[in-house]
Amino acid sequence: MSHQSSVFRIDRFNGPAERRGELMVRIEETHAILGRIDGCLLNHVLEQTAEEGRFDIVTLVMWRDELAYENARRTMQARYEASGFDPRAFLEAAGIKADLGTYASLPPDTAAAASRTD
Repeated sequence: MSHQSSVFRIDRFNGPAERRGELMVRIEETHAILGRIDGCLLNHVLEQTAEEGRFDIVTLVMWRDELAYENARRTMQARYEASGFDPRAFLEAAGIKADLGTYASLPPDTAAAASRTD
């Protein structure tokens, strides 16, 4: 029996406070779309207190499986291309640093197995 692992997209944004509003508009638009795509199980935008004059925002989206994640990725790519929006150029121009990543769940026994010293 194969284990279909959920896929997590976790993105962290750090930038100047005066650019937070612009980023939040883009995040809200994107996450409204993602939340309607089949396979989206969790869709959160989180904020951490940052140093004065800066913001730290993390987005967390959980997908049912790799297929659902890939469908969402293609959907967003097509939307960006159709609208002429380039996320990387936007972030660079706004002085926002982004750490973008895709993660998979580890099997429940992974931590226990890693800590064994047999």
